[in-house]
Amino acid sequence: MHSNESQLMRQIDDLEFLFLESKRVPFSSQRLVNEQEAIEILAKVRSSLPTQLREADNLIHQQKQLLEEAKQKSEQIINEAFKQRDHIISKSSLQKQAEIKARLINSESKELARRILSKTKRQKTEIENKLLETKRKFNEDFTKFKEKVVARLINKKNKMIIEYEKQKKEIEKEIYRLKIKRAKIKKQLESDIHRSD
Repeated sequence: MHSNESQLMRQIDDLEFLFLESKRVPFSSQRLVNEQEAIEILAKVRSSLPTQLREADNLIHQQKQLLEEAKQKSEQIINEAFKQRDHIISKSSLQKQAEIKARLINSESKELARRILSKTKRQKTEIENKLLETKRKFNEDFTKFKEKVVARLINKKNKMIIEYEKQKKEIEKEIYRLKIKRAKIKKQLESDIHRSD
């Protein structure tokens, strides 16, 4: 243990000697240190550190990690709590607004339904009256139309009868004329036959 400590002290002295013997940078408090030599000395110092010291360093590092994780966890829990609080407040507010809106919609819906029903009844009455008037007018127009059609049909029938009688007389005259002509032809043929004999 003492051997490790004395060795560590010698290495620290070497490191201090390296810094003190290094050349100064002009017009500044800085020094030009041999980087490679300093790294080698530091590596020796690190290897000479007691095991308990390295374990303590590891424990400190782990403790820092645990503290950081605990801090993050606590911040997360606090944020979640704020979110839940805001959600509950928002939900309660939204629920009240929804209830007020629902009552308003229900009232407006009833009023709208009443107006629509009243308007529907009024329109139904108007439509029924229009249908009755249309039916009455249709019956009147149909009666007039029927009378006109019947009158036209009777007039056309009378004209057809007159035309028929006229044509009938013409046909009878033509038949009579043809009979006379046939009789003349027959008589002429008989006369021609007698002459030939």
